[in-house]
Amino acid sequence: MKKQTIFLIIIFLLNLYFYITNIYASEYKAFYVPGVLAHVSVGSDGEVWGLNHKGTVYKFLWNGYKYRWTKMYEKRLKQISVGNANIIWGIDLTGNPLQLIDKQWCNKSIDKNKKIQIKWISVGNDGEVWAIPDNNDDCCAYRWNKKGQKWDEENITNNKNKKICMISVVDANNMWAVDNSEIVYYRESNKKWNIINYIRFKHISAGIDNTVWGINHLGYIYYKKDKIWERINGNLRIVSVGNKYNIWGVSDTGFIYRWVYQN
Repeated sequence: MKKQTIFLIIIFLLNLYFYITNIYASEYKAFYVPGVLAHVSVGSDGEVWGLNHKGTVYKFLWNGYKYRWTKMYEKRLKQISVGNANIIWGIDLTGNPLQLIDKQWCNKSIDKNKKIQIKWISVGNDGEVWAIPDNNDDCCAYRWNKKGQKWDEENITNNKNKKICMISVVDANNMWAVDNSEIVYYRESNKKWNIINYIRFKHISAGIDNTVWGINHLGYIYYKKDKIWERINGNLRIVSVGNKYNIWGVSDTGFIYRWVYQN
């Protein structure tokens, strides 16, 4: 059997699986997206970028007759965050934050000596950027000061035993975070961080229209519906939410999926 035939069979079975599982989550329809990635990020406008396991950067582009993953630039990254088509940040393989300006990755190191390495970065639709240091014993997070062109220290947990693992920035007035105990934090309108007591996630992502999805330690997928969290069948390693019509995820095996709101 030819490799192409096997590939088409896999796509058919995956789409059949998601057709069946969508019975339990009728608000969203899932689609399998061809390709294999280690990381994906979608902006509020539907702009989608991804990284493979080597850190090669790809953009999901229309080539005239179909969408495909197109290699972008030579710089390799370990994470990328898309606010929209004009606001993109990343982390290089040594842990330094970068900003994409005029098709060039510009270094935005936390300190001049580049001793502070970053493990996670998130940029919002308005250019609000937060970064989580790899070793955050002294500081939970850093916030990019656009006016001063520098990083300011921020505390999220107020508990030195609780280390922030990742953050999802929608804009300056809406952001979510998760710590090493899978406790979920929410910050609204530039106020203090509040704990969401009734849910535990290892990964979370929020969109411009208040769409919020999370993944627990088993890889189970949930989305916020009013004040409750609905589970969607399937497993993911990471999820990225631009809005309710643009939700992307990557599984442990690197398969790529997209969900679209139906109602």
